Amino acid sequence: VNGNDAMKSVMAGFALGGLLKYLELEVFKQTASNLGHFFVPYANQGLLIWAFTMLVLAILLLNHPMGNNANLVAELTFSSKNKKMTEYLGTRWFNHVLLWWGITFVILIVLVVLFSM
Repeated sequence: VNGNDAMKSVMAGFALGGLLKYLELEVFKQTASNLGHFFVPYANQGLLIWAFTMLVLAILLLNHPMGNNANLVAELTFSSKNKKMTEYLGTRWFNHVLLWWGITFVILIVLVVLFSM
């Protein structure tokens, strides 16, 4: 991902955040809909904005043309030069990057829910 695509995804997240704040202050106060009240807590807005930003970033990444393989080095995390994407992810269950990513993600969700009550 280049800097332009990352900036576009961040700006899309800010735009969605502004839209949600406008809807919260103007539209959702007057509605009796459960969907409207779902977006009022800050934690729900934060998770929605995060997921939207990640989706925009993934779409931009997939639409971005692939770079020249001559410029890539094998030490990149997601290098397509030597197809070593899974070599350094961990050899055992306790040192696998996906395990620790999952634990961190669950802790993040628990903290967001805990502090938004």
